[in-house]
Amino acid sequence: MLRDDLPPDLDDPPPVIAVSEDQRLAALRSYAILDTPPEARFDDIAALAAVLCETPIAAVSLVDEHRQWFKAAQGLPVRETPISLSFCKHAIDGSDIFVVEDATRDPRFNCNALVTGEPFIRFYAGCPLVTDDGIALGTLMVIDRQPRALGETQAVHLRMLARQVVVALELHRQRSALQQRLAEQAHDHAMLHALGARVAGAGYWSKAPGSGVLELGSEARHLLGVGDDPATAFEALQAGMPDTDRAAWEAALAACEADELPMDVQCPLKLPVGKTIITRWLA
Repeated sequence: MLRDDLPPDLDDPPPVIAVSEDQRLAALRSYAILDTPPEARFDDIAALAAVLCETPIAAVSLVDEHRQWFKAAQGLPVRETPISLSFCKHAIDGSDIFVVEDATRDPRFNCNALVTGEPFIRFYAGCPLVTDDGIALGTLMVIDRQPRALGETQAVHLRMLARQVVVALELHRQRSALQQRLAEQAHDHAMLHALGARVAGAGYWSKAPGSGVLELGSEARHLLGVGDDPATAFEALQAGMPDTDRAAWEAALAACEADELPMDVQCPLKLPVGKTIITRWLA
């Protein structure tokens, strides 16, 4: 792929904003990625970077306060190195690819243990992994044991792949947040089940935002006299509410869904058996 074949803005590196190291580290930790097991999507990007840049070593490197840690590594036998030896800590200070063509001739690195010993770094190129907020978390880096330059097309490819790493990091963060939310929800449901079993007249319910289905726990279905079908249960409940009370109930539910406002509504409810009870809905 030639550089001239790319749209004008495709190769533009994302801008990096100036933030404190504490802010950068907080952003990094928000991704819940450090010390996680290998994932194919990151491994594939590192392997592709090594092929396109024609290097024996490539890695997705994330820099915290003590080390550079490799989420994915191609041709590297270690999972992390001390930050004092890290080339990447220099790369994240810039907005574009940081290149060292011959580390033995660079006074910043010629005494580095990774240069004088394994993996005997001579050439390094690291493209910052910049979030949409402009914060550099680490780099997509390629390494060679021979001095060399980074070709123009290789630089284009490295930037493109670095953006894909950021996309993969964001997907990882969203998945971690969802798993945490599901775990919290499962815990809440278990607690409500236990409460319903101990307290007379209590049962749990749930409703996914935007859904027309109200899920009722077994205790709630028993108390309200409705069947197991969530769709018909919702309809039966609404039909049993006086118009004014139903409007207030629906408004409170909508505010809870849209704006996460707590719901606490008391409402008379006519049961299918003809009996009317007073219900209190909490969410």
